[in-house]
Amino acid sequence: METLAPTALAVRQPCDGPAFTAWLAAFGLPDFEAEPNLPASLALLDFAMVITREEIDWLGALYEDEARRVCRALLAAAAALEAEGQKKADTGAFLVAVHAAGPDRLARCSTPKGIQTEARRWAEASRPDPLRPSAPALGWRERFKRFLSGLGFTAETWPAACAFASGLLGRDIAMLGQMEEADALDVGRGLQAMQRLIEAKGYPASAVAGLLEWLAAEPSRLAALFSDADRADALQAEWMAANPPPDGGLFDQHANRPRKHQDPARAMPERIPPGHYRTQDGRVLRLPPPRGNTKTNPCLAYGPGPDGKRCRDCARLIVKQYDKRYYKCELRRLPDGTLGGPATDHRVTWPACAHYVRADEQP
Repeated sequence: METLAPTALAVRQPCDGPAFTAWLAAFGLPDFEAEPNLPASLALLDFAMVITREEIDWLGALYEDEARRVCRALLAAAAALEAEGQKKADTGAFLVAVHAAGPDRLARCSTPKGIQTEARRWAEASRPDPLRPSAPALGWRERFKRFLSGLGFTAETWPAACAFASGLLGRDIAMLGQMEEADALDVGRGLQAMQRLIEAKGYPASAVAGLLEWLAAEPSRLAALFSDADRADALQAEWMAANPPPDGGLFDQHANRPRKHQDPARAMPERIPPGHYRTQDGRVLRLPPPRGNTKTNPCLAYGPGPDGKRCRDCARLIVKQYDKRYYKCELRRLPDGTLGGPATDHRVTWPACAHYVRADEQP
């Protein structure tokens, strides 16, 4: 395995795009400048954000030190794959598979141990069984049916899935098998979003069917899921209150089984859903919508901060350095967790809000 010689930089320099692209080719990764929308390019972009912990819109915008961190992580992934009998050129296919498995699986690759675990899992899944003939590839309808089965849908709860698809697509869906593949993908993404929501509360993936069956029992409940976000949150909270998670929330979200070696008396820490934040007194509140070209601090919706304090003194202020310097506020993240574009630009001279944190404290 080749290594990269460290370089001491007094000033952060942008990475050499052509050299970076040529170096990535050995890992089975495409030219991200010529083909930015390929699955491997998109997987590499999200992988770079996991490694650098920065919001990146384009791989060519990486600094040289950030590109080196990505390269070292790719070398670790290639080494883990070679230890499992795979090739270095399979690294691109490995990234695509982990990226397709979801953000939680990709986030595991932020550590060497996580890379080794995911590489071993991928190698075992891709290694052919010599004692068993290769099975024919499943069609999208069969894959979609298995996906629904994993969410707990049975013959009794199948009408609830049809009702969800009808509300999401805006037309009557009597049979899921009659949908087009593109429609099935949209329905699958909607169900995955609901799955991540209830898994964050400690429920197994198979609880999605029960939640949808309860919502579909009254048409007004299901309609609110697509038209009224606040009422949808209230309905989901009502269902969760009536159907507490198994084992007090101590549930393995990835293996769908109770966690091992955990004290059942200890509750799983509550995860903050996207578009929300936790206050200092422990409450979880919804973030205010971003406002563009505003003359006042949008975060003043939370209330005014200490007298004389400005956003420049707050620990929640984030500095993004590109060709120019941009300021963002941690409280103004979009529902997808990103800091957004110009609409969320923040001014350091704005008066601080009620969630002001001194720069020497942890927000």
